[in-house]
Amino acid sequence: MIVDGLAVLEQVAAVVRVARLNPAGLTRAELGRVLHLGRNGVEDRLQRAAELGLVCQAGTRKSTGGRAPAVWVFNAGAGTVATASVSIFHTTLALTDLAGEVRCQRRLDCGVIAPPEEVCGKIVAALRALVAEHPGLPGVRGVGLTLPLPVDPQESCPIDPVALTLGETSPWSKFPLRNRLAAELRLPVWIDDEVDAMALAASVRPGAPADLFYLRVSPGLGLGIVSGGQVHRGNTGLAGELGHLQFGDSGLPCRCGRQSCLETVASGKAIADTASRAGNLARSPALRAAAAGRGEVTAEQVFAAAAGGDRVCVKILSDVAVVLSVVLAVLVAVYSPSEIVIGGEVARSGPVFASILEVALRRKLLPTTAARLTVRLGGVDQSDVIVGASRLACDALLTAPQLSRWIK
Repeated sequence: MIVDGLAVLEQVAAVVRVARLNPAGLTRAELGRVLHLGRNGVEDRLQRAAELGLVCQAGTRKSTGGRAPAVWVFNAGAGTVATASVSIFHTTLALTDLAGEVRCQRRLDCGVIAPPEEVCGKIVAALRALVAEHPGLPGVRGVGLTLPLPVDPQESCPIDPVALTLGETSPWSKFPLRNRLAAELRLPVWIDDEVDAMALAASVRPGAPADLFYLRVSPGLGLGIVSGGQVHRGNTGLAGELGHLQFGDSGLPCRCGRQSCLETVASGKAIADTASRAGNLARSPALRAAAAGRGEVTAEQVFAAAAGGDRVCVKILSDVAVVLSVVLAVLVAVYSPSEIVIGGEVARSGPVFASILEVALRRKLLPTTAARLTVRLGGVDQSDVIVGASRLACDALLTAPQLSRWIK
């Protein structure tokens, strides 16, 4: 009986998967062709998916003779997904529909600089409050959680590679955050590195290529890799961890205990440190104004000033883009992505950083490779990571084993 039930849910999951991939909708005949099913098979699976609320009719297609065929679409409003995007200093919570559309969100003043037990408790309390404040939303089916840390794909818990390099113990490494949240909220929870979630969000937008990079430049530096339509995490979950590659001979100390890591010259922190130098402050009124009262500049202020045309800030970003183009050129030659998406706080610089990086990168590539590569901006705020966290949870929720939860 269990096997039969799972077999049926596999068939329903297939209908839902095809409907999600075709937002314009499909007729019964089109579903049959995609799923290689006859009319009765399609009808049975459609009915079961409709009973779960996961597909619904949305008008009709123009008739070619006889009755106009009904069009079936995925019903993104059938449930709610909770997301928690933990950054270094803050956490963004959101409730989304099953397509990642944000219904409401809230920001907490806690991140991975705080102990994981504290962050976990605040997420639980805030999510419960957020759900209670929006009783009109469909029931929450699961939680997508992201961290600014790699996640062990086998144990589904965070890894702190810097602490491991230093031989130190990190409170976040191996902390059972997923299990704690699942037990407290009584919901399934899925966890991922935030840059991988951003890459996932970029890969599911309409028209997205099957192979792309998501470069995030925020306080740190990270790369999400999508290959063949799947996020590539590697066997350790550390795929795309560029920040601690030793690069050049700057001799600058890195937080990992070594010197000349890429993060020391090409990250949000590196950008802020460079902008705070006396020479740059002297040449830039925008930087002097930003540093007034604090004596230092944030990367966000540099990005904003560059977007406004400040020459010193544009030069700082240009230097970083040229450095990153060297590393990216090697990776592009290996993976041959169709697109590079640039996101994180650097997106606040508008097209400045992206255009400089694109020019520098194209100079290093074969013309054939460069001609087929697009560089574009990702989300300026938390939109990409929220969509990615929601998609992470939805992709798991709409599989056969999880669909059993939808049966009342």
